[in-house]
Amino acid sequence: MIYKKKKAKGTLPIGASELEALERATVKQQIVNMLPKDDDKKSIAIRRKTLSEIEKRDWKFQQHLLQKKQDQRFDVIMNKVRKRDEQMERETQQRLDKLRYNIYERQTHFKDKIHRKRVQCSRKIGQSYAKFQSLLDASKCGVRYNFATIDDYHSFDSKIYLESKALGHIPQHSNDHLIHSILQSEEMQTHVRENMIHLHNQSTSQISGSQNVALKKNGLYSCPNKQNSQNETNNKNRSILKDLNTMEKLLHKTNSMFSSLHDTQAARTTSTEHHSFFDFMIRPPTPKFNHTLPSDLEVGVTLVQSLIRGRAVQNEMCQGKNETLELIEKLKNKDKENQKQ
Repeated sequence: MIYKKKKAKGTLPIGASELEALERATVKQQIVNMLPKDDDKKSIAIRRKTLSEIEKRDWKFQQHLLQKKQDQRFDVIMNKVRKRDEQMERETQQRLDKLRYNIYERQTHFKDKIHRKRVQCSRKIGQSYAKFQSLLDASKCGVRYNFATIDDYHSFDSKIYLESKALGHIPQHSNDHLIHSILQSEEMQTHVRENMIHLHNQSTSQISGSQNVALKKNGLYSCPNKQNSQNETNNKNRSILKDLNTMEKLLHKTNSMFSSLHDTQAARTTSTEHHSFFDFMIRPPTPKFNHTLPSDLEVGVTLVQSLIRGRAVQNEMCQGKNETLELIEKLKNKDKENQKQ
């Protein structure tokens, strides 16, 4: 009845909670109507007691409704907080993924850069080697690479060192001792000097005696203006002498480098066994050289080139490794600062 009357007035439809409140109000009104009237003095106490009980039940019901509404409000707040935390976690994960991707891109970029530097270095070394070989081939002085001779000297396993190996002076798998002995032996240096003098005499044999004296003092060849062919030969002689001087400088530098290395190694040794080992390193057994002029010069030049090539590649690799480590440390520190923020 009440629901129909409320709806008939043109208001909005009543909810379940409102309908329940209306029903409770009707029940309360019916109970009040059943009580004795106010005029009856004898039933006043009964009426008051009944009304107080009704009020207590109403208050309990209202408290239950308030608790229910608070629980609903708390659930709504918790859902919103949970959604906000999930959104923040997604954003944080996206940011970290982006940072990791940037770090990976930078690492790959620097690794590619280091690889390109290594390739360029090896290419330059190959070009310089080919250029030097072409100069030697074009010099027409008999200096050509004899790889058979180099293969004989590059390892102690060859037949040349059978006598020293039988005496126990040469350890196995020690090609470094051969490089030290060849570069530090006085015999090798004297052979190189003799070869240079021999080549110098061959190149200056076509010039007159008066000109040879002046050219040997100055270290250069003057170009006479008589014939074009003589000018060409003098230019070739200049280039040959320049190449020989550069080779002699490289040999001296390599000798000084190995002497300083052996001094530091000998200073660090304490026991007698180490002293004997490093004495062998400083003055290894002198190999028996073939006294052919081109072969000894080939061996010296090839060994010097291999040492310089190895040092250049090692420097490039060390520099690239240090750059990579510094970059990784910087990126780690940035990531830590971002996480703190």
